[in-house]
Amino acid sequence: MPEFYALQNVPEHNDAHEESTFEHTLHVLDIFEDNNTSLIQEQRAYLDKKVDENSMRDLIKLIILFHDIGKAETLIMTDDGKTKFP
Repeated sequence: MPEFYALQNVPEHNDAHEESTFEHTLHVLDIFEDNNTSLIQEQRAYLDKKVDENSMRDLIKLIILFHDIGKAETLIMTDDGKTKFP
């Protein structure tokens, strides 16, 4: 998916991030995966629930992968070196 890999060249310098958008997305995915180990039974059951042929867990992973996909197209560098993505 070239649009996803292009995010390696999209910096995020703001109050919440100091990494590339690519690294940020992988970090969010890692956090989601790590948190799956500490879920209560009801939460696990929800994530295992199927929507058509996909689990909610897999759909959330796709959401994480795509949540910043447009940032390469909207990047603005401010005068103070921070980034914005309107």
